[in-house]
Amino acid sequence: MLAALSLRIHALLERSYANGPGCRAVVWTQGCSIRCPGCFNPEAQAPDGGRDITVPDLLRRVRSIPGIEGVTISGGEPLEQHEAVGVLLHDLRRTTRLSIVLFSGYPWEHIVREPAYAAVTSLADVVIAGPFRRRQRLEHALLGSANQTIHLLTRRYALADLEAVPEMEVVLDEQRAILTGVSDANLT
Repeated sequence: MLAALSLRIHALLERSYANGPGCRAVVWTQGCSIRCPGCFNPEAQAPDGGRDITVPDLLRRVRSIPGIEGVTISGGEPLEQHEAVGVLLHDLRRTTRLSIVLFSGYPWEHIVREPAYAAVTSLADVVIAGPFRRRQRLEHALLGSANQTIHLLTRRYALADLEAVPEMEVVLDEQRAILTGVSDANLT
């Protein structure tokens, strides 16, 4: 029997309203070679950070979260782990009715020219593509900067659904406060 494929993740947030329409689980992958200046998640860039989780274990964990509408895959750069992310999205599609939003720092033109990346993104309902550019900061409709593009790949969502997503949220748990979304507003 083959060992289960693993995904290196930075974090899993079980409930978020600022990372896609409705209440969603968010998986931040670990590792990003793009390294956009001003990145919102610089701690997710190092490929050796985070932790490994098998795709079946992550799928079980996500499926056990009550009341979520979907899953958002962000990073780091999810497409740098395209094989594991592809298996996760395929299994989510096959076994759930959850929607899928995927963020990538690669421009859409690059994604569609790379067959492995195009195969992964084809499993999503929405793809937000393009590197973050600090000088073009936007913070609207899940876009961090104006150069990024939105791709609605199914009829599940309309642009108005993305425009209704809050720009940021603070999630509190027993150990820490997590700031998430597309805004990096200074709360101090």
